[in-house]
Amino acid sequence: MELPAIDTQSPFRQKTLLTKDDFCEYCKENGINITIENLEEFHRLGLLYPAVRVDLGCGEFRKIYAVFNNEKEWRFVAPENIEEFKPEKVEDTPYYMTGPLTMGGDDWFKWYEPHNLVSYPASKPYFKWEKREHSYFITDMEKAGNVYELFYEKRQIIALRIIRDAIRYYSDFTPLAGDRVRRFVGEKVTPFHQFLRLYLAVEEMHDRWVRYGYQKFDEVKKEVGEEQALGEWQLDFTHAQLPAMKKEAKETLKQHKMAGTPYTGHTLV
Repeated sequence: MELPAIDTQSPFRQKTLLTKDDFCEYCKENGINITIENLEEFHRLGLLYPAVRVDLGCGEFRKIYAVFNNEKEWRFVAPENIEEFKPEKVEDTPYYMTGPLTMGGDDWFKWYEPHNLVSYPASKPYFKWEKREHSYFITDMEKAGNVYELFYEKRQIIALRIIRDAIRYYSDFTPLAGDRVRRFVGEKVTPFHQFLRLYLAVEEMHDRWVRYGYQKFDEVKKEVGEEQALGEWQLDFTHAQLPAMKKEAKETLKQHKMAGTPYTGHTLV
């Protein structure tokens, strides 16, 4: 997953993305009242972009008359599965259904990227938001396939606070302060995105090493037994895992043009 290299693109992890509706709820729970209409207006003005857009696509179906659960009835079946039901009748008319939203974990884009269904609004012209409609078994392929969801990284709430404060500040002078708000937000949000890229990279690295630590402990336990496992694992942590973590942490800081000595003194088990 390669994000557009522009200041307005918010970095994110797939597992911390929220739908626009859930993002509004998350903001309200944390003291910022925001609506879908507000978010779309901020998108139109170039103040805050959705982190990612996922088109849901659609699948094709045929209506067949066959035996289901010992009774004959009409049902919708994907074309590749028709023959296994040995239908008596098959309608010629193709039907379409909007694809489901399948998300979770740090790799759920794998269902959508191969079909070019993932895009980034920050790198494209503004588009008017369409209300999401679930289209089930209709003959209009365009209507069934033109359904998408917009997602925000939950930490974009910080950028939203910056925008809120800028609007409050400049509205004290004039109600037509759009350009000044944009400049102010750009000056504040750009470094925030730079920091967030580093933060998410460190967070991902930490999670990955924690998972590896537990996997390694299980491997050691199988080899030497539970009584000796912790001691053997601590030796491996000191002489192999910790040096590798320090090396990767330094490379991450260098990659993000940050100086400093990373702290890696905690243990994983």
